[in-house]
Amino acid sequence: MWKKTIKSQNKMKANNQLGENLFILQDKFRDRLFIHRKYMLEMANFRFVDTCQSSEYKTHAEFAAAQEDKRIKVTKDIEHKSRQSRENIKALFDDVLKKLRD
Repeated sequence: MWKKTIKSQNKMKANNQLGENLFILQDKFRDRLFIHRKYMLEMANFRFVDTCQSSEYKTHAEFAAAQEDKRIKVTKDIEHKSRQSRENIKALFDDVLKKLRD
């Protein structure tokens, strides 16, 4: 019985300490998560397929070449946004760890 009580008290102490530390860090989380959300929304707007809804007509070969170019460009754009997103999250973790160590 006493073992269970001590474990629950230790768990409660750890939970309270973590809650206090995370309360201090909320501003950092909020700013970085908004940036992350912005990057994700930008990536969601990338289109792999160009449906050529303009009035121009293309042959099958021209259309295939344009689609390949579009896929290459979008792939590079996604890799760039993904890199930015990872750097943003890494900076968040670095900031949080620095604040927790202080």
